[in-house]
Amino acid sequence: MDQSDAADSIFVGGGGEDYAVPQRLLLGYGNRHGLIAGATGTGKTITLQILAEGFLQSSFRRPGSQFSSRT
Repeated sequence: MDQSDAADSIFVGGGGEDYAVPQRLLLGYGNRHGLIAGATGTGKTITLQILAEGFLQSSFRRPGSQFSSRT
């Protein structure tokens, strides 16, 4: 994935063998409903923290967004 792709997505975790393949969520799909489910201790809270951090960081990269540090 090149930098232009990374600018339009957020990292959500690793996949594939040994979780070595980065998995990304396109920001255009970030306004949809989602479900994070699993047994106790499977990483639901960590997953939500990663998503929240990714959305916050992406807002600083996009001029004109609600939380943008640029005007």
